[in-house]
Amino acid sequence: MKAEGFDPKNPNHIRATVGAYAQNLARFHDPSGDGYRFLTDQIIATAQYNPSLSFNLAKLTFIDFEKLPEKQKKLLAAESKRLLSSDLPPEVYELLNRVAAAK
Repeated sequence: MKAEGFDPKNPNHIRATVGAYAQNLARFHDPSGDGYRFLTDQIIATAQYNPSLSFNLAKLTFIDFEKLPEKQKKLLAAESKRLLSSDLPPEVYELLNRVAAAK
């Protein structure tokens, strides 16, 4: 994301980099929770200028929530609480409520 020419407001750049990161399961599900924090930061940032992209990143982040081990669920649930305290599109709140109901 620090490469020359990268535009953080270009949806294609975000989808390519953040999407690839989320597919790197070892980094995304890092035991420290750093992967979840990174995706949450991106969801919050993109919500300000592209609600649709923010929603797609949220879906990518929480798609396998129910299948995660308990430790990972707790880390990701903490990030969902951080998201709920942010200014997000209604679709993201709806997704987070479905995740919360699945706990």
